Amino acid sequence: MADAAAELEAALTSGGTLLIWAEKYRHADADALPSLRSRLLALGDRARRLARAGGLEERAAREVLDAVTAVNRAIRRLIDDRRASTPYRHAVEARGAGDLPRLAALLPVIFADLHAAAPPAAAFWTPVWQNRGRPLPAERIATELRDLEGLGIPATGDDLTAGVDPDLPGVLLSASMPLGAPLALRYEGTTLPLPCLCLRDDLVVIPVDRLRLPFVVALARPDEPLDEWVADPPAYLDALERACGQQGLAVTR
Repeated sequence: MADAAAELEAALTSGGTLLIWAEKYRHADADALPSLRSRLLALGDRARRLARAGGLEERAAREVLDAVTAVNRAIRRLIDDRRASTPYRHAVEARGAGDLPRLAALLPVIFADLHAAAPPAAAFWTPVWQNRGRPLPAERIATELRDLEGLGIPATGDDLTAGVDPDLPGVLLSASMPLGAPLALRYEGTTLPLPCLCLRDDLVVIPVDRLRLPFVVALARPDEPLDEWVADPPAYLDALERACGQQGLAVTR
């Protein structure tokens, strides 16, 4: 029973990951994924009820495991079908050809919650500013930001991030200053590539390998609550402002 129960737990975990992966795409059958999600959740509930009642013996566990495996395969087929579709192939071709207008027209057909819209007044990107629960030295952050002026922000494209994937990566910006972070790069909306692709109402997707645009270092206001990693927010913000100024970076609060 232990082996079957462990396999079932792993299959349910995999199913949850597959759901997150599949949910970022638009699918030919809009009802297919919700139906599979409901089936997977129901199977998870069934497994928990059996376990609480002490009835998750080998046969019952195998029965639920087989059903979960079938659902997982169906979810994976949805993902594979989307990535083999004509719009997807055309988007990959447009990206390879550097045809941004065509790419921007195709991406909302492929990704859920992605749509063309007017750019926000400003967009923000949060650099890495802490490690192992401690804020990085202000001088190190400022140096890395100076390097970003030339290198640009690299795209992301992992399977579980909405609006992008490995063959269609992009840079994700926030439409508002990130809460809890002491700083972010601020891009004027007028400098963003058009058409602007908005993911839900809070993110902007720039389908480029690297984003090289003028930015200003936006610091959090002194009265804003920062993540608990920052023991002395006013002192840390002052240090960031000095370090960025020494690197010739424009700073705003």
